[in-house]
Amino acid sequence: MPKASFRRQKLVEAANVMQENSAALQLRYLQTMSDMSNKNASTIVFPLPMDIMEAFKDMKAKHMASAPGTKQDDA
Repeated sequence: MPKASFRRQKLVEAANVMQENSAALQLRYLQTMSDMSNKNASTIVFPLPMDIMEAFKDMKAKHMASAPGTKQDDA
């Protein structure tokens, strides 16, 4: 079996495993993060979905609105 065909088959198999088990994708992501952190002193930018950031913004706005004597800012 040619090398490219073998690699393609392995990628298809890995994709099928990840599709069937969402935890596999999360584990692979964490493994990648771990591998990156083992290489010298490196900075890792961790992507965060925007809907999570909106939830924090909403929580802050509710907290600021309910706190006595505070003024809500536009942040």
